[in-house]
Amino acid sequence: MLKRVLGAEYQFVASNAISKPFRTKGAIAICFRILKTSFVFISAHFSHGNLRNRILDFRKASTAFNFRATLSPHSPIREDHSIFNADHVFWFGDLNFRLTHRLNSDQLAREFGNQLFIQRNTFEKLLEKDELQKCISTKLAFHDFKEGIISFPPTYKFAVGTQTYAKHRVPSYTDRILFWCKHSDNIRPIRYDCVWPITVSDHKAVYGIFSVRVMDPHRSFSSNVASLDIITPSNPITEQILVDL
Repeated sequence: MLKRVLGAEYQFVASNAISKPFRTKGAIAICFRILKTSFVFISAHFSHGNLRNRILDFRKASTAFNFRATLSPHSPIREDHSIFNADHVFWFGDLNFRLTHRLNSDQLAREFGNQLFIQRNTFEKLLEKDELQKCISTKLAFHDFKEGIISFPPTYKFAVGTQTYAKHRVPSYTDRILFWCKHSDNIRPIRYDCVWPITVSDHKAVYGIFSVRVMDPHRSFSSNVASLDIITPSNPITEQILVDL
């Protein structure tokens, strides 16, 4: 596979311009091509607090990355050198979008009962109050990005070492995987889930598996599978891309 991966490069964008010993908020991206198809993978840790902070983080990162593989031909204008000139963009990490639901962890468990921990459900009622989905629908952030169906409980915030949500906190889906592509039928989510047994963090790990179509220069199209396993930024990040050519 490696001989088919071309032009790999990476960049980092900090959310905060203030110099700190450790920058914990921002985004790191890698861009490369597989055959004739370009990919951008962005791992991000957005700001907490007011929703406006996360919207600004997205807007800064989405306009700051400037990869050679995504440059518009013959254009000197930086704004034309967008990640959205790539064929596929995957954006994931602790995006910090919250549920605006007023339920705390105890109320959440009472209302949803065992389905939180046993039954697979789409949790539509909770997601009606999800900041990220509202931002997508109102075009404030991640416009035209898509997400797999969420059929797992909120992944934050847990008491470390337990399966129990932290007291007096509203559980939220802070850990997400989003995707964008030029042609809507070229990415198909196969699995989107969390890893419930992990208790070393106050987050639950989230992973996704996708089927991605790439262009083979010797054939019209070739269907290939890209697998992306992600542990959220509060834990070590693991990424795997498996392409069957």
